[in-house]
Order: sequence, then C-alpha cells, then structure tokens
Amino acid sequence: SKGVVAFLEPVLIHFKDRYPHCPIIIRADSGFATPELYKLCEKYEVYFVIRLKANAKLNSFAQELEAQITKNLDVTLEPSVFYKEISYKAASWETARRVVTKLEKPADELLCTYTFIVTNLTANTKNIMNIYQNRGAMENFIKEGKNGFAFDWLSSHSQKTNANVSKWRCWPITFIIGFGECVY
Repeated sequence: SKGVVAFLEPVLIHFKDRYPHCPIIIRADSGFATPELYKLCEKYEVYFVIRLKANAKLNSFAQELEAQITKNLDVTLEPSVFYKEISYKAASWETARRVVTKLEKPADELLCTYTFIVTNLTANTKNIMNIYQNRGAMENFIKEGKNGFAFDWLSSHSQKTNANVSKWRCWPITFIIGFGECVY
C-alpha cells in the first residue's frame, strides 16, 4: 500500500480527462485501506469499495449485532448472512464514512465471521459486498493475462509503446472470445 496514492493519482487524472463521464470504482483489500486513498478518491469523485481490517470498535459493533440476530436462531439452521451499515470514523480519518458489515454464520457453527467494507457508494449493503467479492474474478483474469499472455512483461518505459504491445497481446484473447463458438 505504500505509494498507492502517488501511483494512482496520475492514473485517475488520465482516466478522468479521457473519460469524464465514465464512473470509476476502486476495489481493494485492507492493505490499501488508508485515509490518503479515501481522500484521493473523494477528490476525483471516484467510488471506492475497500475492505477494512477488523479492530476493537468494529468487532464490538459486529458482536452486538450478532447477539441481537442470533439469540433467536437455531445453531443447526442453514447458513445465514446479515448485512448492516454504520457511519464510522476511525481515529486516523478526518470524517466519518459509510462502513458496510457482513455477518456470516455457517451452518452448524455458533459464531459469525465478520467482513467490513468502507465505501462511498450508495448501493444497498448486499450489492456493496457483491461488488467487493467480485474482485476475485478480476484477479483470476489478471493472473491468466500474466501467465498466458505475458501482460506483466513490458519492454519499454513509454506508456504508448507498452499500450501497443498490450493490444497485440490481447488479439488472441479477442479472437478466442469472438470466434470461439465458430471454432468449436
């Protein structure tokens, strides 16, 4: 997460200049959960969905919610999932932000697991969690691009040259996706 703001700001400026009406969503793990990143996103009107590391205050909120919810649940019930949002201000934040909490109780278990997401999106809590959890699919696409098409190997310091190289590397993927039904 060190240097994420310095890395991301020119990228955001580029995309905001080039595609001013296109919404941007940043989705990140808790390692990137820094006040500087939230401020950067807010400055450029970029949406963010970022996991927070659990802390005593968030865990206390989740445990209170869990006690309210589970007092009437049978331990042997099917898996249960509950969502709740709060306005939360960490000590390092200048302002309170929306935090969505997911409590998940697996079947035949007594305790819930907690997930905390800080966001500036206005979508409902379940959709916020779905947006965050879909990051796994994108990570698989990135891994496939690196392993199968050498997307992580670029030979130039020039962004334009590397963009052209990447376009040529994408051609086989486009061919497979676009004409896959004809081949098989």
